[in-house]
Amino acid sequence: MNEEIKQYLETKFRELEAKILIQQKRVLNTDEAAQYIGISKYTLYQMTSKGAIPFSRPEVKGKPSRYIYFDRLALDEWLLSNKSEVQPTTVAMIQKAANQVLFR
Repeated sequence: MNEEIKQYLETKFRELEAKILIQQKRVLNTDEAAQYIGISKYTLYQMTSKGAIPFSRPEVKGKPSRYIYFDRLALDEWLLSNKSEVQPTTVAMIQKAANQVLFR
């Protein structure tokens, strides 16, 4: 039992460490970008082929590289690009709920 807990904690620590490292990097590879925005690598490749997400394909010896990279800051902008407006009814519902909690 103790060994299982130790293995579980080590696994969680490695996952957390990987997430922290991604937050510190500016340029992400496909695995890191997929993890960063919470989608599968397959979905990420589909989005790049459709031009739906910003990415870079550097040239190597005058030819496009087979590798693609993602600017983490550009991904942040892309994630926030289609903001939806809060509906007045939603705001009213939140205010009403807050008033009920505050003025019991």
